[in-house]
Amino acid sequence: MTFDREKFKALVHYIIARTGEGDGLEAAKLDRLLWLIDTRSYALRGSSVTGAIYIREEEGPVPPAIVTTRMELEKEGKIRITTEPGTNTMRLLVVLAPDLSLLSKDEIAIANWGLDKHSLDPWMIDRSWDIAPLGEELPLSSAFASRIRAPDGDELEWARAVASQLAR
Repeated sequence: MTFDREKFKALVHYIIARTGEGDGLEAAKLDRLLWLIDTRSYALRGSSVTGAIYIREEEGPVPPAIVTTRMELEKEGKIRITTEPGTNTMRLLVVLAPDLSLLSKDEIAIANWGLDKHSLDPWMIDRSWDIAPLGEELPLSSAFASRIRAPDGDELEWARAVASQLAR
């Protein structure tokens, strides 16, 4: 699929609108949600929603188009971008409701599936990208990869805490 800049922009705006209230959506989480949504679409339909490419960066998969897209949405008055004082954490807040006319009902449903996972950390839901070296382009099919090893340290502690909460 060819990259569709306008559809990408519409999906970014929709994600921010659904999650960017209050303190706003952390920019790194937006990147991971886009990855989650595009790989889910790839698994279900054989193509992503946006056609974006993703690069493996320190905090996860990053679509290179995200920087200009955020700036365009801010310039158009659709979102507001803030930086937390004393940190480099960028937060995205919705200003205007998104236009969903570029997204199909199926694409919105797939996006909603990913956004419903928003209360969980997308970093923990899918870390398939973690197997690639920094700076490498990630094919969507890499979402089907898994790490075959036992969890250890913080991962094991996290898994036990989640299991304990679910058992209640």
